[in-house]
Amino acid sequence: MSRLRALTLGSTVALFVLAAPRTGAATPCSVGPCAVAEVDVAEGPAPLTVTLTGANSLPMGGISWYSWNLGDGIASKPTQGAQHTYVAPGGYTALLTVEIGGQQYQDTVFISVTTTDGVRPPRIDSASTSPTVLSGQAPFAVFFHATAAAPDGGAHDYWRLGIGDPILGADRQFTYGAAGSYVARFESIGDTGLRSLSRPFVVAVSQGTLNPPQVTVTTDTPAGPPPLHATLSASMQPDDPTDWTWDFGDGRQATGADVDVFYELPGTYWASVVGTHSNGLKGYDSVRLFVTEGDWPAAVVSVPVTRACVGDEYRYAAAARGTPTVKFTLTAAPTGMVVDENSGAVAWTPTVAQKGTQTVTLRAANGPDGTTWDEQHFEIEVSCCTETACPKAPAPSSCAHVRAGAGGTAGLLALVIVGALLRARRRR
Repeated sequence: MSRLRALTLGSTVALFVLAAPRTGAATPCSVGPCAVAEVDVAEGPAPLTVTLTGANSLPMGGISWYSWNLGDGIASKPTQGAQHTYVAPGGYTALLTVEIGGQQYQDTVFISVTTTDGVRPPRIDSASTSPTVLSGQAPFAVFFHATAAAPDGGAHDYWRLGIGDPILGADRQFTYGAAGSYVARFESIGDTGLRSLSRPFVVAVSQGTLNPPQVTVTTDTPAGPPPLHATLSASMQPDDPTDWTWDFGDGRQATGADVDVFYELPGTYWASVVGTHSNGLKGYDSVRLFVTEGDWPAAVVSVPVTRACVGDEYRYAAAARGTPTVKFTLTAAPTGMVVDENSGAVAWTPTVAQKGTQTVTLRAANGPDGTTWDEQHFEIEVSCCTETACPKAPAPSSCAHVRAGAGGTAGLLALVIVGALLRARRRR
């Protein structure tokens, strides 16, 4: 586990890392305050779906917020727990950050995603920096340290420093000469071609009283077969950018905070961005994308629609990646729901009788006879969105007798007289 203290320098937050990041299974935290990152499945073949949780962070009930950096370029999750699918083989470091009493604490867990035939990526045991407070005036020197092991063959270790080319070696020192915000990561590349990546380290280098912005890059598609279409998004804190410049890692460039890119050729690409703040200082970040030929196991990548209205058409455009072509089916669904096996379009019109919670299991499959598949389980809450959708039953009449009126009154009087005559005859 790692404990951090937050120190605000103008608009930049510097983090004091009080212990080296931990990878692997969770280490018990008996006293706290501390963050505890845990995962239900630490190793398995791609696509690997895992459930991450920070529920055992301490003190329970005293944590103001959680954030999960999933380690593959997908946007962070601001929740105590997260379910995520790692679609490509490799080693990923998921980083949990919690805030307790105004201070931040972190913990990491390493996830090994193997190939379908069991080839494993290098295992990152530790990654740390000295000084642990990664902020200061330019020029600013940092010593980077990491340990990794390759269970299947050898490996080559690099530090990506957030600017320029990576430097070879697990233990390296580097001096940042220009003010800016840089995101450094340790990468171990096995002889098998599988790669493992550490948690990010943000190095904030100031210039006088000016503090650099922190830039973050995310992608919606970190891996897939060619042609790979990815949407890249950049953000900045403090949020006052004046310019964004992208380098896609293959000689192409672009501008703007959000860009679309297509990679036609197989390979590993680092897409990087430089964001310029209104104070003139820059922030740097990058994201790794895999483009791999061959078969890709099916993986559902869309977010389901979880609300529906009685009488209205429900639609969910399910999406999945995979090579060969993915086919969609519903293995559990309410009556009347259908899915287009090719497009993944789910359609359904719920009835009044289906009001409430409905459970759905969507399967995306490919490979020989659909033997490789991924499933998405979700619930749909069906409600009456209009008064006419769920009409109320008519209220019972309060009058069970004959409708009042002249004829009704006369008939009732006749019955009373007849009854009296019959009673009198019996008395005789």
